[in-house]
Amino acid sequence: MLLLVSFAACAMGQMSVLTTPVGSFPALSVQPTVGTQQRPLKGSDFRKTMTISPRLTIEGGSRLVPIPAAEAIMIIVTMDTQAKYKNNTEVYHVLTAETIPIPAAQMGERRSFTFAESTVTYDAYRDNSNVGGETYKYYVFALRDPASKEIIDFKSNNPPLMTEVKAHPEKRAELLGLAKGAKFPIFK
Repeated sequence: MLLLVSFAACAMGQMSVLTTPVGSFPALSVQPTVGTQQRPLKGSDFRKTMTISPRLTIEGGSRLVPIPAAEAIMIIVTMDTQAKYKNNTEVYHVLTAETIPIPAAQMGERRSFTFAESTVTYDAYRDNSNVGGETYKYYVFALRDPASKEIIDFKSNNPPLMTEVKAHPEKRAELLGLAKGAKFPIFK
């Protein structure tokens, strides 16, 4: 059985990129990653299942500086394969929208956190015979202060989305408010 693992996030070399200090938060290295595993669906030549495993690694710019408690938000976005390959349209949905608490740390050492794993099934054929399903496409991530809801860090593997929120930072809160099952906007 072929096992394909991919990490859709920023390159690990970017771990050393620090956030700008925000409020009581020091500069941090924040790295969300999303791992996927694809497997053929038993009894089918064209259907696959995909397990989606989001993670977060965080560390302080200095191990001597404490890090206040925070909350991490991870939104996983999927693409409708039938809409894409049979109908020539792009349709995205929020598969998961999860917020996890990040406890305070007395030292800025590296810590890892996992978000809930999810599984989707989809048609892997990229032609007009596609019978549909959902496949992983993007993540949207934010680290924020739980009291003030001020965003400390915001990341996505969707370059047009990142361009849009750079020009219109207020859209970050709108995106972070999307619930599971919501239609996800298309950025070009």
